[in-house]
Amino acid sequence: MRIGAIALKALLGFAVCLSATVSALQMPPFPAASDPSVVDVDSLSYLTEKDVEDYFNSKQQQHLRGNTFEENEEFKQFEEEEPIFGASSKTESTHVNIWTKLKESLGKTIVGIILIVVMPCLLWKNEGRHVREMKRIGFCETATTIDPKAASEDHVGELVHFAGRVMVDGASLSSGDGFGVSVPGAVALKRTCYIYQRIEESHTSVQQDRIGGGETRTTEYTVKEDWVREPQPEQLPNLPEETNSHGIWSSIIDAANGTAQNEVITKVAHVGDFKLPSKIIEENPYRFKTEWNPVPAEFLPESLERCEGLTGGQDHILKTYEPAKGPQNGDCKVVFEYVAEDFPCSFVVKQTLQKYSEEPLLEGESNYRFSVDKCDVVSEGCFSCLDGDLGEIWLVQSGDYNLEEMIENAEAEEKTLLNIIRVIGWVLLVLGWSLLFSPFITALSVLPFLAKLGGFAAVLVGIILGCTCCCIVVASAWVRYRPLLGLAMLAIAGTVTGVVIWRLNVAAETGGTA
Repeated sequence: MRIGAIALKALLGFAVCLSATVSALQMPPFPAASDPSVVDVDSLSYLTEKDVEDYFNSKQQQHLRGNTFEENEEFKQFEEEEPIFGASSKTESTHVNIWTKLKESLGKTIVGIILIVVMPCLLWKNEGRHVREMKRIGFCETATTIDPKAASEDHVGELVHFAGRVMVDGASLSSGDGFGVSVPGAVALKRTCYIYQRIEESHTSVQQDRIGGGETRTTEYTVKEDWVREPQPEQLPNLPEETNSHGIWSSIIDAANGTAQNEVITKVAHVGDFKLPSKIIEENPYRFKTEWNPVPAEFLPESLERCEGLTGGQDHILKTYEPAKGPQNGDCKVVFEYVAEDFPCSFVVKQTLQKYSEEPLLEGESNYRFSVDKCDVVSEGCFSCLDGDLGEIWLVQSGDYNLEEMIENAEAEEKTLLNIIRVIGWVLLVLGWSLLFSPFITALSVLPFLAKLGGFAAVLVGIILGCTCCCIVVASAWVRYRPLLGLAMLAIAGTVTGVVIWRLNVAAETGGTA
């Protein structure tokens, strides 16, 4: 370790000395900075045209920066370009020296340390979450399959399985805002407001200096027009000549109760004799809201007094422009979509009773004898720290599935989620270990080929350490959450490691013939 520390200090000292030496080198004289356009190329015949151009640019930058390599002040040069396809653009170039890059690399190191500390905790929690979820899914095997159209009170309070079609019996669902849209047969209704605006975009490219560790960062700002859910600045920050109009956006938002997007869910959805509470639809959006359809034009208002210029049409939206001419800056549109009833769904839930009346119901009310809720999960097993109360569960899946298929689907989804989080954790761990060496890579960048070698070495070390950390954390979590399997895996790994070490020792003692 002492030798390594000495070597590292020597390497950093070499990098700093080399950087200072490069900045002090005197190149062949050029004409005065007041007339930089005249260059005696014949006196530099040993250089190519590109070398002369690069040298001229570097001398101009040194002159504008005060010709001091060690100063941390950034040099900025703005260059206006002609509009492209009717849109303005601007290029901003910034030269950054090695000292500024070293400061930035310290921030990357801090990020790396945070990832190294946080990611093992995430991986540990993920293993525990997976074991808990698998036990919860396994608990659903105790459910009783029933016919939702012929339910009885025999299984009230118990876990039941049924499948059927989600219906609202043609009941209308209102948007509940100033637009007054009401759609019959809708399980969910979504409203989204858009405004056509100019949007500023940026793209940054980096060109490394040939020597010295500095770099030139060039950022190009461009503008495009598109539909967005919130208005952009009236004057773009980096392209002040580009402006935005907000049209009647404020009036539309007032009519929309202050929100650009909103969803409402029916309170009368049911499957057979089972009423579906709104929370089961809200908590399982990917099961119930799988197919959004545009609201037919006949259910949209032709105009709105509060929003002058906003009209309906055959394209199923409210808008402030003519489709033939296309939208202009500041134009607005309001899109309504809904989920239609009569689609299949499967459930594993707790059967509950609800108030039932033979009297006629008011509009928007439902009258079903049974409802559904989450079921408490209790696991009883051996050698596990997760036995006992595991919370609540219900399973909801789109489509018509029996109980065995639902459990298989849920287990497959859970295993996929487990592996996705494992991969994300591993990638972030590798990234964290790689970022840890950022200052050393930056110091080596005084010579670009050294920086590339250093970057490759940092990634290689990051992969090795990241894999090691992942394996240790996952193995430890298995011992914690799955003791029998975890100890068995550790025993196998220990046996294999012992055999390999023993054979290597035998080979060393016999001169490699064993």
